[in-house]
Amino acid sequence: MKTSKSIIKPVIGLILLWCISAASFASYGPIDFTDKTLIDATSINVQYSRMVLNRRTGNFEINAELTNISSDSISGPLYFTIEQISSPDVSIVNHDAVSTQDIPYFLLNTTQLDPNDTLSLKLKFSYSSRARFTFTEKIYSSAVTGYTVGGTVSGYTGKGLVLQNNDGDDLVIDADGNFSFATALPDGSAYAVTVLTPPVKPTQRCTVENGEGFLNAENANVTVNCRLLLFISADDGLVGRELFATDGTAAGTFLVKDININASSDPSNLVVVDGVTYFVATNGINGRELWKTSGAVDDVVMVKDIRPGSGNAFTHRDSNLVAVGNTLYFRAYDGVNAFGLWKSDGTAAGTVMVKYTWPDERFNGFAPEELTAMGNTLYFSANDWDGGYNLWKSDGTDAGTVKVNSGGYDIFPEDLTVVGNTLYFSADTGSNLELVKSDGTDAGTVRVKPGQDGALFPRYLTVVGDTLYFSAYDDFRNGIELWKSDGTDAGTVMVKNIRPGSSGAFPDGLTAVGNTLYFTADDGINGRELWKSDGTAVGTVMVKNIWPGSGSALPQLASVYSDDYVPSTLTAVGRTLYFTAQNGVNGMELWKSDGTDAGTVLVKDIRPGSGSASPFGLRAEGNTLYFNADDGTNGRELWKSDGTYAGTVMVKDINPNSGASSNPVPLNAN
Repeated sequence: MKTSKSIIKPVIGLILLWCISAASFASYGPIDFTDKTLIDATSINVQYSRMVLNRRTGNFEINAELTNISSDSISGPLYFTIEQISSPDVSIVNHDAVSTQDIPYFLLNTTQLDPNDTLSLKLKFSYSSRARFTFTEKIYSSAVTGYTVGGTVSGYTGKGLVLQNNDGDDLVIDADGNFSFATALPDGSAYAVTVLTPPVKPTQRCTVENGEGFLNAENANVTVNCRLLLFISADDGLVGRELFATDGTAAGTFLVKDININASSDPSNLVVVDGVTYFVATNGINGRELWKTSGAVDDVVMVKDIRPGSGNAFTHRDSNLVAVGNTLYFRAYDGVNAFGLWKSDGTAAGTVMVKYTWPDERFNGFAPEELTAMGNTLYFSANDWDGGYNLWKSDGTDAGTVKVNSGGYDIFPEDLTVVGNTLYFSADTGSNLELVKSDGTDAGTVRVKPGQDGALFPRYLTVVGDTLYFSAYDDFRNGIELWKSDGTDAGTVMVKNIRPGSSGAFPDGLTAVGNTLYFTADDGINGRELWKSDGTAVGTVMVKNIWPGSGSALPQLASVYSDDYVPSTLTAVGRTLYFTAQNGVNGMELWKSDGTDAGTVLVKDIRPGSGSASPFGLRAEGNTLYFNADDGTNGRELWKSDGTYAGTVMVKDINPNSGASSNPVPLNAN
């Protein structure tokens, strides 16, 4: 097996010390080395047939060369034999080798000798008379086998995983399955496999099992397990509210970095751009600024102090970080220009303001909001000096950041939602809030359903396939009900009048699971329960009356436009919907549904009895649901579920202090 040639090359000029004794030898044939491989050499050139006295050292020397080795390669130690000694009184002993059948030979430690290489040897003797040596034309190579260090990788769904062996042998992993390092090692060699670069897109944490040891006449079998990494904001009672991460195990739940060593950094608004995780935090010296991390411990840096000093470049409301291709966009305040549009490539030099249109800091300046990517273009709502809040778009340049609509009045675009190549949003058309669509041009920015016959005050815009669903009402003839749109006037219709009359069912929490829309609604009889729709009136039905009678199993959400808005708990994990509900017996607990009455069940009564665990912050990572819950014993901590009773467990008691809670907030960077 071919290995590095670096060991054999320096062998030129090798010095071996030999001593002479009085024993006599007859002529012997080549030695038969058991379990050694015979390698033929086509020639051996003896440069000096007689030993020459080296007067400086007092030793006699003889030089020889071995050339034109006919083997493909020689692995392991090389053994050279002396086939005949012309002076019978010469014996060779103490030469750091082993004699077999009392036939002297010497050992050269090497790993490889390629064909046509020349191996120069210098033999040294302490002997005062002349002697002639004849070398055998046969070389013996130990049958040493090189062993590989490898194994299997499982759970790897990201990109960029690099493993390393013995601090130098790097191996890029492309996919799940078997792997093997290129460099083979002799038996008995040490190996130490580590993760040099963790995966990104999505961010994962990989752990190594059987990663260290010694080769014992067999290949190493290393196991690398990769899991999705969820970032959370949590308070462990020691370092304040900081950035933590978890792979779903207690051992794999760790503090990424104590960013603010004197208080809390309060990280928020994570987003991944080209494998790098960005977020907003404060280190206690600078204000709330832009940071980034790979997810590895301590690998957290501030990208740029956008607002120098202790002032905040961001507030929680302003932290709308959005990826468009490999560029991060956001709104920030640099202390001079109030809330301009910014972009970043992850470097301080590449973090720059894109656009600012106001002449001073009045009224919060340009103040871009609702940042939304459609293709390679960023769309947003912003307040310019002349026309108030309107729809804008940007290609990342000042000149390419322009207002889309030219109405010249405040339309206050909100709830920007992309369906294919069309942007939908709610806007003030001068008489009402209506559904508007845009293709990115002024002429292509139009009301979807003009007039007063419906689709007014649209909210909770949600895409299922190529259809847009939302809640709206039709000029007070009916209350707020479920609507859908294909982008045309005729195709924008009420799906079903769930609660006839002017009261309305107030659908909210609209969530897509495959081709089905789930939401909560109150039909006026059964209270607020779980519903689903396939886009037809007959296919819009209550999934299950979880709390029998008129009691509401799910709470009605506050207006999306109000300051006390709380996001819905309806969350899709694969084809399963998870949500928080109560049934009148148990408190507010975790439920799941497959869209059928029988398949809509309580996952686990986390806080047994009528008390409520009140799960919130539901977040899907791969096939796992993470959430914040209180079991009545450990306080509000991080939990996870695979949809089974046994698989719904607390990940870790991050704040183990009695009666304390870490109150984790899943941040979901993937």
